Amino acid sequence: MRALLVVLLAFLCPPMSARADMMDDCGQGADPQTIIAGCTAVIAHVWVTDANRAVAHTNRGSAYALLGDYALAIEDFGEAISLSPRSVDAHIERGVAFHELGKHRRALADFDRVLDLDPAEPLAHLGRASTLLVLGEHHRALESFDRVLQLGLADATVYSGIGTAYLRLGDHRRAIEHLDEAVRLNPDDLSVLFPRGSAYLALGEYRRAIEDLDRALDADPNDAAALLARATAHLQLGEHQHAVEDGTRALNLDPGSADGYLLRATAHMVLDDWPRAVEDYSRLLVIDPSRADGYAGRAISRCRLGYVDGAVADFLEGIRLPGDMSGEAIQRMLTGDGYYRGEVDGDFGMASQEALRNWVSDGCP
Repeated sequence: MRALLVVLLAFLCPPMSARADMMDDCGQGADPQTIIAGCTAVIAHVWVTDANRAVAHTNRGSAYALLGDYALAIEDFGEAISLSPRSVDAHIERGVAFHELGKHRRALADFDRVLDLDPAEPLAHLGRASTLLVLGEHHRALESFDRVLQLGLADATVYSGIGTAYLRLGDHRRAIEHLDEAVRLNPDDLSVLFPRGSAYLALGEYRRAIEDLDRALDADPNDAAALLARATAHLQLGEHQHAVEDGTRALNLDPGSADGYLLRATAHMVLDDWPRAVEDYSRLLVIDPSRADGYAGRAISRCRLGYVDGAVADFLEGIRLPGDMSGEAIQRMLTGDGYYRGEVDGDFGMASQEALRNWVSDGCP
């Protein structure tokens, strides 16, 4: 997040050249391993002051973080903070490491501590905003992102974060506005294209969604979420075979995706591939037996295949679950199709069940 701090050590004892080498390695080594070795040597020497030892721990922690070893990084940042409790750098770096490990509340505590020490520290506001975004506190995240902009840090990362917050709040136009700015500031950052494509998808601008998602998948062909989003756009455009292909790729990467099976099953239904639709709905219901839409889709698919008992059982199970397939909704449909003449009250008794069976026996017209 920031350049490694320069270690300022006093020259208290020989050999001078060896001491200078370890200070250089700790402060500005050519690679993380060199920095770790240099800082470890600095920390071990008795002639190092507590202030400089704190800087060495911070630098070594930063090197561990660059290597992805966030647990060791956090240990070093903790040592730095114990030696220098007002160290802005150590708190920020530790906050970032906690964030990377998914310990978001602890990350937030470090960023807030920095802001107690220096309310105008933009990196702390940025860390706080990013953490709040992950925690789903989108309005608070936007407040912190706004503060980052006020402090003059207006790079692509900030606009991407703002755009993502608006996307999750359902304000898709404002999301696109800020994600466009992120792309303008950093055209090479293709990670912005997935959220922007998702915003276009939500707005029904399916071709533009596919354009962004195509480029996002060029950068990361194994992004299951992007594949599923593109499959959704293809489905909405009537490109059902493309939807099946993308849905299949997404499910190969994420076999536990209930939404993936729902989407591919829907495409199979439109293609009149009822056996595959039944198979996908069944897999969905193994993953999440509470999905009324899964029972509804499998019921229709079984109906088309002439599996009357299975279709009726699925309809009755779906009616029992929360969702759009209520008893009243089914009664209303059966009434409109001339199969039910009783009261539409949601009480799915024998008369309603007989009407349902007759409707299914006729192929769910």
